Amino acid sequence: MTESSNENPFWSEFWQDTTVLHMQYYLDWAAANTDAYDTLAQEHGNLILSMSRASEQHAWQTSIDFASLLCRPQRSYLGLRGYWSELETHLTQAINAAETIEAWEDWAALQQNMALLNIRRGQFVEAEARCQKAVAVFQAEENLGQYAQTRGLLATSARLKGNLAQAQTELLYILDVFKQLNDKNNMAITLNQLGQLSEAIQDWEQSLAYHQAEWELEEQMGNLHGAALAKWGIGNSYYRLGDLVKADRYYREAYDILETIGDQQNLIRLLAQRANLTGRIGEIDNAIILFEELVNAAEKLGDQLTAYDAMFNLARLFRQEGRLDEAIKTLQQAINFGEKAGLKDLEQDKRALQILLKELEEAS
Repeated sequence: MTESSNENPFWSEFWQDTTVLHMQYYLDWAAANTDAYDTLAQEHGNLILSMSRASEQHAWQTSIDFASLLCRPQRSYLGLRGYWSELETHLTQAINAAETIEAWEDWAALQQNMALLNIRRGQFVEAEARCQKAVAVFQAEENLGQYAQTRGLLATSARLKGNLAQAQTELLYILDVFKQLNDKNNMAITLNQLGQLSEAIQDWEQSLAYHQAEWELEEQMGNLHGAALAKWGIGNSYYRLGDLVKADRYYREAYDILETIGDQQNLIRLLAQRANLTGRIGEIDNAIILFEELVNAAEKLGDQLTAYDAMFNLARLFRQEGRLDEAIKTLQQAINFGEKAGLKDLEQDKRALQILLKELEEAS
């Protein structure tokens, strides 16, 4: 397009109208495919472009609507597929948009999502500050459901900081609120949180009961992602209760669902548990395969610590099998990777490498 055509009012209006149509098309398309993550992935570039244009064009409500669909750390496309940088960028834009048009309930809901991202990153002070702002809005608007949901995030932050009594008090109150509202989705989420809290205090029977109740609700709703998280929790409980066969079964079932959905962040966490469990029940060859998959998946997502831990566990299994050459090679790769990634506390692993080298020398 020439400079003169760009200055022509006709062309200016034409391109503006085209931009609006493009944004609206992909907003409607995202709404129609909210849970079809593979389908959304096929248009990733257009979705990101549309969100950027919404902010650039000051299409404030469109920016808010896009973020509400795609920018939740849990159970949304950008969150599940691990696009956290894009999620943070467009969530920030949407929060600013909501503030600009004084859409305070939308603003508070978006603050919730950013708080959850903060929690995932261990930024508890930032998360709690956002939650308190959101709580004030929902309380003023008498939105009991969102009020309770935000208090649930405060409970999660308290649990992760070790304030277990505070977390339990919050969660039991919240569960009662959602029961009164007959909000099965948030009941299931709260049961998951209570299950994790019971795991933290090592009450495995109680954690099993919470996760089983959670799974029943998710099955009633037909929520695949929620069912996967519930099965994962059931597997964790059985693992701690010493029933490794049942733990393995539920881990596999949860993994298959997460793989189908494409929840990359949770996949690598569960894959690490599956690999460790497989090694513990004596299936060393399968455990090695799983740890190798974990290295590749974690590196792809940029999760350097998980990739490093997986390499170290591979070296441990190779040593256990008497494959000292492979153990040494893998441990050296892990240390090189850790140094390049800037990971700390590698001295113990370096000493382990020297022990392996000495063992190899004595064996030859």
